[in-house]
Amino acid sequence: FFPAPNFGDGGGCFGDYTTNYRDTSDFGPCTVEGREVLANVPGMTNDVLNKYNTSCSKSGFEWWPSSRTNAPAGIVLSDGSGYVRDIEPNEALPDADIPKLSQTYFQEVIQELRNFAWLDERTRAMVISFSVYNANFNLYAACNFIFTLTPGGTIVPEYRFKVMKLDLYENVEVLSDLLNNQAAILDFLVIALLFRIIAKEVYRYVYIRCTFGTSIPYITNVWNLLEISNIVPFFFAWGTRVGFVFNPLGSVYKKGMFATRYAELASLA
Repeated sequence: FFPAPNFGDGGGCFGDYTTNYRDTSDFGPCTVEGREVLANVPGMTNDVLNKYNTSCSKSGFEWWPSSRTNAPAGIVLSDGSGYVRDIEPNEALPDADIPKLSQTYFQEVIQELRNFAWLDERTRAMVISFSVYNANFNLYAACNFIFTLTPGGTIVPEYRFKVMKLDLYENVEVLSDLLNNQAAILDFLVIALLFRIIAKEVYRYVYIRCTFGTSIPYITNVWNLLEISNIVPFFFAWGTRVGFVFNPLGSVYKKGMFATRYAELASLA
């Protein structure tokens, strides 16, 4: 992922990134001007250029807004928009679980980036993002390498690794499997306890309200306040758990140990 390059506003210098001066134009073989320039580059063949005659989708030469790049907010100094080159594996063969990503194809993509000059004096940051999966511990890791290009010409490297678990319960494929899962049973018991505490507090409040005609005795009782302070964190934890389960990015990996469509896990991290 390459955030949008920046145009300086004076003196031929390139200042800090701002959305006012970001470059949103497609480049390289995606434009007529770019094709004319590349046609004169030594070693550039028509076969390479003709590959982009029909579509530049996912080629890395078209500008994507932040909503499409799905880049996590604040990961770099830019707004998350830029130019993306996805390196995707081939579809898995019949009866095969793992899609193939050959070393040769990976090298061809890297060479393509070099040939079409992805980096220039306007580039402000480069992000290499990928995810790995450890089947032994059922853990995922979102890996991000960020290279920030300063106006002075230096490169500031940074890396972020976030290990996470995207599956709440292991070895659960159908609803009936939850009855044999220890983690799921413990979750159900905690939720049942939470509802019991809530029911008791609601009954106590209604009783005091109907008996005294005011809520002051309930509010001024320190034990009632302690019960409420125990209940509130449960709601936050429960909301986080529900959001975790229904996150669309997480569902990409729940369909199988591997997926042919890359999911940007940095936003989950």
